[in-house]
Amino acid sequence: MKFFQKILVFLLLAVFLTGAVRANANALSMITQVRITCKRENTAVTRVYVQPHKIQAVLNYLRLLECGGKTDADPEHITGDSFEITLYSTDGQCSIYRQRANQYFSKNAQPWKKIPTEQASLLYPILRSLPSDKQGAL
Repeated sequence: MKFFQKILVFLLLAVFLTGAVRANANALSMITQVRITCKRENTAVTRVYVQPHKIQAVLNYLRLLECGGKTDADPEHITGDSFEITLYSTDGQCSIYRQRANQYFSKNAQPWKKIPTEQASLLYPILRSLPSDKQGAL
């Protein structure tokens, strides 16, 4: 019986350590830059954020949107503001979030999700209150 207990403890320890290593690897990958491009008709405006408090404001906004439900609609042809939010991380990866007409949201080319207009419109105050950190961006 002790043999099986030792094996069980060993397996639980291995699973725990594997999870801890993965969690630690994810924690080491931090977002270092955010680029937001807003397209309205024939005009595009870009903000680039590298300051931690500005990056955090955008990350908090994105967390609100990720819980929307999937939709069969194709918002590519819907008129209205179009946003592309790109997150750059320390491990060289980037994630691309897209928002259309304050109604639809997509992450990394996944299916579009329907989002509440009230939540989607929270991006405007962020863009108005946080100027770009890099020269050349508006």
